[in-house]
Amino acid sequence: MRRNIPSRKEIEAVRDYILLPFMLDIVETNRRKLMSDPLSLRLLFEASCGLLADRIHQDLIKVRKFLKEHEIKVADVGQFEGQMNFKYWVRGYEDSFMLLRELVKAEISKRFGTYISEIARGWNTNVKKSLINRYGQ
Repeated sequence: MRRNIPSRKEIEAVRDYILLPFMLDIVETNRRKLMSDPLSLRLLFEASCGLLADRIHQDLIKVRKFLKEHEIKVADVGQFEGQMNFKYWVRGYEDSFMLLRELVKAEISKRFGTYISEIARGWNTNVKKSLINRYGQ
């Protein structure tokens, strides 16, 4: 019976499974807003949103695969007064938990910062490479 209790990594995967789709929705909403904006850097911002969405989507695919491999199912059981309630099943073990909306917002903001800094590091490397190629070392 003890082996059915989820590990910390499995619980984190459940949480990722819940948060990543919210993040994708936020990115897509912002991308749509940018499309109608006459900003001169609109194409850069749209491309950034695309890269961000791709990274999040790749992680969501990995999380879904992990959940399937570990026989984990998750269900949204509704929202009530700033709480988001979920149930999950792990190899016969059943439990539920809730996330406070304000904490979800804070966690999503932190995760966006992590994704954006990863993308920026990649851009910095690519910019350096392109400048080296253009002007030599």
